[in-house]
Amino acid sequence: MTTPPQPLAIRLLLDAQDAFLAAVDHVPAPGRGGPLGRLNAPGWIVAHLASAHDLWINVLVGGRERDPWAAAWNEAQGAATLAQPLATPLVESRAAFAAIADRAAEVAASLDADALAREVSTPRGVVTAGYLIARAPGHLFAHAGELAVIGALVTAPELDLPGPLARVAGEVSAAAEAEPNADLPPLAIRLLLDAQAEFARVVEALPTPAAVGAVPRVRSGIATIASVAAHEDRAWSVTAQGRAAAAAEADTFDAARAAYARAVEAARPFLDGVRAADLPRPVGASTLGALAARSAALLFARAGELNAHASLFGAPDLALPGMLAHVAER
Repeated sequence: MTTPPQPLAIRLLLDAQDAFLAAVDHVPAPGRGGPLGRLNAPGWIVAHLASAHDLWINVLVGGRERDPWAAAWNEAQGAATLAQPLATPLVESRAAFAAIADRAAEVAASLDADALAREVSTPRGVVTAGYLIARAPGHLFAHAGELAVIGALVTAPELDLPGPLARVAGEVSAAAEAEPNADLPPLAIRLLLDAQAEFARVVEALPTPAAVGAVPRVRSGIATIASVAAHEDRAWSVTAQGRAAAAAEADTFDAARAAYARAVEAARPFLDGVRAADLPRPVGASTLGALAARSAALLFARAGELNAHASLFGAPDLALPGMLAHVAER
């Protein structure tokens, strides 16, 4: 008997774990030690991800005991406060994250569409398991983008985020994507809407030096925003709807920001109307569901890159991802 496909959010979680580890391994030796300027040290980034991922997926969703390494690190970092990030060797935190990701994959294998609707009590209130499952890829891709910037600063070649997303690219089942509330778009679409909003939030906070590209080897904010605008326009106006392109080429910050806003505005009525039955529909060489998952992953990764770039010029960390209002809808 053929096993039916799991929901896209679960598959994106697993793909995001792989992409994050690839981003860790992409950082060359010169960038694997302490922090570069105002950026977080890679060892700390990975430890932070290990701790959060273990709590969200293995403990809160999976009902498992806290990972001992993550628990000890979280307690020590809490005592030190974020003003004093713990000096954590990258080799140690990577091993911890890999072990936690393996357990998260076991939890993910036990989940189905019904499990995503289950309520979960967290330190910040009650959410669904689906909220945490969808939030985790956003967190992983945002910090993969941060690691990509660190790698670029120490001569690594450009990292092709979000990567292949091999699981997301498989068959999509309308039944697996069905929502308890039929008035809502499916979870994968709601995650995309939140990713679009998070990218816009980072764009609005971008300092001028980061926008114009004052740091060698790091792609300028203008170039990043313009490329994302073109991607979203091509995906949702041209490929999904068969419409003419809404965004245009942009070579200034204001033009790039406006192009992104046009692309998102043109996509919104269509995305609001998508339902689970639409996600298996072929679009180009993909499915509508896979296209949504890839767009969300790309947006979170590029938001993480911009956030890291901005921090080099003194901008505060925006703590990506923020509250995912669309994902939280029930």
